[in-house]
This record gives sequence, structure tokens and C-alpha cells, in this order.
Amino acid sequence: MNAQKDEIDLLELFRRMGQKIGQLFTGFLRFILLSILFLWRNALIILAFVVVGGLAGFGISRMARPYYSSDMIAQINTTNVSEMMNYINDLHELCNENNYQVLSEYLQLSKAVAEKIKDINAYWIIDENKDGVGDYVDFKNKYSLRDTTQRRIQSRFNLNVEVFDISGFTDVKKGLYNYVSANPYLNSLNENRKKRIRELIVQTEEEMLKLDSLQKYEYFKKETLPPEERGQMLIWNEKEVRLLHPDIINLFRQKQSLERDLELYPEVITVIKDFTPLSQVENPVMKYILKWGLIFGILGVILKFFFDQRKNIRNFVYKNEHE
Repeated sequence: MNAQKDEIDLLELFRRMGQKIGQLFTGFLRFILLSILFLWRNALIILAFVVVGGLAGFGISRMARPYYSSDMIAQINTTNVSEMMNYINDLHELCNENNYQVLSEYLQLSKAVAEKIKDINAYWIIDENKDGVGDYVDFKNKYSLRDTTQRRIQSRFNLNVEVFDISGFTDVKKGLYNYVSANPYLNSLNENRKKRIRELIVQTEEEMLKLDSLQKYEYFKKETLPPEERGQMLIWNEKEVRLLHPDIINLFRQKQSLERDLELYPEVITVIKDFTPLSQVENPVMKYILKWGLIFGILGVILKFFFDQRKNIRNFVYKNEHE
């Protein structure tokens, strides 16, 4: 009897769930149809708002100076990425303050060229799958340290430069390089790094010579010693000759790796990917027209909806106030 009752209750549960899902689907479909009907009836008014927004966007674009953007990926050879980015972003603060006099001094540029710079920013490169390769640049600075699924690349960063005039961009690139290479602290760190690499190379070569000498002794001298010099030991107690060439090869590889670092990364930073070409305006007129046309279109929909439903809204507010 209880089993039959449980079965009936379960069927009733499924029936009610089916009704709720059906009501939800019907409500959603009704909302879509009413929205289409609303837009159709008020198409001219909404279109008028879109046109006004487009005209406003066109006017704003006339007041804004067109600018170009370029990115570079650089590797840090001396300090950590965070410290280097803070050093670069000091230029960003000068750009925000329109302090072109100091900016021109930092970059060793004329003030006329410095005034062509819109902004300079350094951004983190994010590794999504933790394979050591950067997947995207965090232009919006939305990375969270609590996110364990991603990590910041700690050896490279993205440098973004925005300029109003492409004619002075070559000078701006040279200025940025001078800004980094002229820093005494970074230069000291770099010279110290190269000194330690050279010392490691010398030490590695010495260890290789020692192992090479020991290997020759093991192979050629020790095996030729007469029994009385080697001691009266039974042959099955003699130790097997240890092969040293794997250790020598490992040291040789370590020496090659150090020499490679010294040859490929001699400067404070190394350009991994040079600045992209400045071929397209980042703020074209159509971008402003579409943006403000969309904003005014949405605003028109909201205002028209509240205007049509003003009586219902007023009654709803009045009813809640007097309950």
C-alpha cells in the first residue's frame, strides 16, 4: 500500500514539474513575442533615438583625436616583471597628466615628439593552461590572484604604446629603449648577472677538466698498474671502473646553456616580438557612431516602455505604499 502511494506521489511530482517547465517555456515564448511586437510598433521612435545617438557619436568623434596602437613582447633579464612594469607605468602616469616636458626628458625625446604619445602601458601575459606559454594579454587587468586555473608569466610582459601620429613612432621606440637601458639600477643588475654567468662558465670548465683527468686515470693508468701496486686483492673484489662521460656531457650542456644566455640575452630586456605595425586607427568614426547609436537605442526602448506603462507603474507604487 505504501509502495503504491509512493508511486502515485512520484507521478504527481513529475506531473507538476512538467507543468512548471511548460509554463516557463510558454512565459519565455510570450516574452519574446511581446518584445518583437513592442519593437515593431515603436520602430520609428526607437530608430529616431538610434539616429540621434549616431549623430552624437559622430560629433564626439570629431572632437576626439585619432590614435594608433602598437604592442611589443619583451623578456626581463635582470629584475622581476612586476618591478619592470611599475617602472614602465611611471610613463603612463605622465601621459595621464599630460606632463610632456618630463616625459620628453625621461625618453630623451623632443617635446614635440613626446606630445604625439597618447599613452604607454605595461600589461601581464596570462598562461591559461600552465604550460609556460602565454595565452593572452591582460589588457583589462582582471586577473585574480585567487584564480588557481591561470598564472602570470613571470619572465615576459606586454608593452602597449598609443600615439596620435605615426611619423614619430620610430623615435618613440628608441626613447623607450633609452629609458630602460639608461637606468643605473637595472644596468647594475644586468652587469652583475653577466658576471655571475661568466664565473659559472669558468667553474664549469674547471670541473670538466677535473672529470676528464679522472676519467683518463680510470681508463688508462689505473688499469695498467701492476698487481703489487694495486694491492694483493682478489679480482672479484675489485671495484668496477666508473664511467664519467655522462657527467662530463651534463657539464658541457650546462656550459652551453650559460653561454647561450650570455649571447642571446646581454641587455636589460630582450625584444621577443617587436612592435606591431601602425596601420589602423584605433578609434574610427564608425566605432563612435555604432557605440552611441546602440546606447541611445537602448535608452529609447527603456523610455518608451516606461512611458507606455506609466499608469501600471503608478498604480503598482501606490498599491505598495498603502498596504
